[in-house]
Amino acid sequence: MLEKKEIVPYKDPDLVILRNPVAKAKFGLSLVQTKILFEVIAYFKNNPESKIMRFYIRDYLNKLGLDSHNLKSYVEEIEAMTRLHLQIPEGENRKGINYLAVNLFAGARFRIDEQGFGYVDVEVSEMLKPYFLEIAKGDFFYYHIVNTRILKSTYSIKIYLLLKSYKRFRTLDMPLAELRNILEIHPNEYQRYKDFKKRILERARVELKEKNDIYFTYDEVRARPTNPKSEVVKIVFHIHDNPESQEIRDRVKALEKQNNTRAKTPSVLKPQMQIDAVANLEDELLTYTLDNAKIEFIPSNPYKQTQEAKTTTTNFKQTIIELFSVFDKEATDTEVIDFIGGLSHEEESILDVLYYAHSEHTKGNVIKNIYAYVVSGLKTKLGKGLAAKEKAKKEKKAQNQKTQQENTRIMDWFEQEFKTYEMQYYYDLGADAENETKKDFLNRKRQESEKSVAVKARFFMPDGSLKHDTLRFSLGVEMSRSKGETSEILFKHWVMEKKNVRIDKKDSAWHIVEELIF
Repeated sequence: MLEKKEIVPYKDPDLVILRNPVAKAKFGLSLVQTKILFEVIAYFKNNPESKIMRFYIRDYLNKLGLDSHNLKSYVEEIEAMTRLHLQIPEGENRKGINYLAVNLFAGARFRIDEQGFGYVDVEVSEMLKPYFLEIAKGDFFYYHIVNTRILKSTYSIKIYLLLKSYKRFRTLDMPLAELRNILEIHPNEYQRYKDFKKRILERARVELKEKNDIYFTYDEVRARPTNPKSEVVKIVFHIHDNPESQEIRDRVKALEKQNNTRAKTPSVLKPQMQIDAVANLEDELLTYTLDNAKIEFIPSNPYKQTQEAKTTTTNFKQTIIELFSVFDKEATDTEVIDFIGGLSHEEESILDVLYYAHSEHTKGNVIKNIYAYVVSGLKTKLGKGLAAKEKAKKEKKAQNQKTQQENTRIMDWFEQEFKTYEMQYYYDLGADAENETKKDFLNRKRQESEKSVAVKARFFMPDGSLKHDTLRFSLGVEMSRSKGETSEILFKHWVMEKKNVRIDKKDSAWHIVEELIF
């Protein structure tokens, strides 16, 4: 008899090992929440004794390819994960009730300052941990964490995990109803198979082929195999290793390196400064509770200071400290604050001189004594107006960022939600039209098809029979346009109805005009 050995998870911080049932688990998560969950899984796989995972929020969002300007919304999504629970099937008993229902996170603590620097602590439910850690029975699969980081759709991630768990069989027969259930598709969504195929299956197939270590092809099994028009009832996945996976890995590494380089700007605190800043806030920062509906960021100065300076430092003083550090790296924050406090000049005038000094420094001009330079510059009103210009520049940049974020958010609505609605709207409009209207439209298309092969192929089968769905859709588009409805107008009305905000477009960018009262 073979000696029983303890199996220990492979110590690669970026390798995720999961028990197979997790691939069929019902998450009920957004794309952001799904990515965060699997980052947490990777951590606890390598740290099985840990109870808490801590991650520094800005660095973490950058690593996941998420925009840290949307920090508040991401914090809200993480907090919501403490209320959501996972359903994991246990066994194959289809008639009985056999699954684990467990909260994703037992708790989360948020300690983030007003600059957006700080950390989040998450605790995973003890009942959930075994699905990350116990692999002794062999019913497990594994993948590199980058494979879920680079996917842009929750459905693609779910399909990827499902196929990884069946990779050793190379084939997976999945009833369509069960696949929809695993992907957590609402019964009212993608009801027509062709919409499901286009929006989910094909998008996932293309995304995995372009980005991942495996990809798939698939066959459609119909209710009546001899009838190509009968209902699709099953999908047969064929799972392949991606021959381009090494090239993809190289591109991913290059992208991560590029992102890391971009992140290193003068306005971002060094990692040690982030740690110091967080450590100084232990008694002040907020522990986020489940009944707290509002995100509050605790004010702080991210530089080391005395307790007295910490309570009085403003954004103005923080900027002063940053500019002084260019010329005197040894000066403490307290010394700088004491110095500017004794100048008896307006804040803007002090900043004028310092911005002028900084511009001279960037030109290569040496300033030996910044303190004497500031005193002298205040007397001659050196750099007058520079602070106001810098403030206006920052405000414009902030506004541009806000506009860009709003446009991105609205375009996500358009691409991910409205397009499906718009297609259905045109189809329904054409389908509900009066028979006289349909007859007139069909006669016109018959006449056009006699002159155009393209029109004939679009609306009629080779045997002359009608392509009903195409005719209904095209008639709906024509009827909509005749009423003066453009895609843009429909989108505005859809946003008002579904999102309760009014939007408009300026310089090719969408923005929110106002929130509606009712």
